[in-house]
Amino acid sequence: MIRNIHGIKTYYEVIGDGKPLLVLHGWGNSSDTVRPIAMLAKGCGYRVFSIDLPGFGFSAAPPKDWHVRDYMEFVINFLDEFDLATVDIIAHSFGGRITIMLSALYPGRVGKIALVDSAGIKPRRDWRYYLSVYSYKALKAILRSIYGEARLERFLSQRGSADFRNAGGLRGTFVKVINEDLTQYLSRIQAPTLLVWGEKDMETPLSDGYKMKELIPNSSLAVIENAGHHCFIDHPDEFNSIITASFLGNSEGAPC
Repeated sequence: MIRNIHGIKTYYEVIGDGKPLLVLHGWGNSSDTVRPIAMLAKGCGYRVFSIDLPGFGFSAAPPKDWHVRDYMEFVINFLDEFDLATVDIIAHSFGGRITIMLSALYPGRVGKIALVDSAGIKPRRDWRYYLSVYSYKALKAILRSIYGEARLERFLSQRGSADFRNAGGLRGTFVKVINEDLTQYLSRIQAPTLLVWGEKDMETPLSDGYKMKELIPNSSLAVIENAGHHCFIDHPDEFNSIITASFLGNSEGAPC
């Protein structure tokens, strides 16, 4: 379904009946990626809302380069559109960034949250990283002045991480987002929090999961062995077992 949210044409899906649950996808993904999670939650008696975040899937791109806060405000507008005062949230990767900020700044809008291989902690970088960044920026400026935007685009498409190369018009947003360190918000999260992590996640390493477990007051961490950044795809049976028993079950903790 399509609806105008926050001034942006937004694709979303709603399935099931019961307590509202929001599922947020990661960077470069869409609601289609996390549909298995949505279907699992539907089977546990939830009314599940899934969004293609602006710039992904069938949703229009943001009108300018966005920060995490802009995406958070978009999600709040989405909740308001459906009169959802409070929701539970399952969020993967980039969706976790949004959920961390939302949970810290608007605790009344969330019930409980599950962060799956969540982004949000900025990695430590030494002088070699910054030398590379400034050299890259200088070369980019030279190419723009000499060859114009077409040659620059060709240059950008061959440099940087896979997410950056594939970001296209979202490259400015990508740079803003990944340089935001949300560590300061973790201790402010009041919602019961389940952290689920792939042991071999190379994008948001397991050490981030341990740090979040240390800083989020009411949190627990489940590690899925031999799983990567998309642990719910790599080992769906184990992921589903963890989520149903520790998150989607009833208030007494029994699985759905």
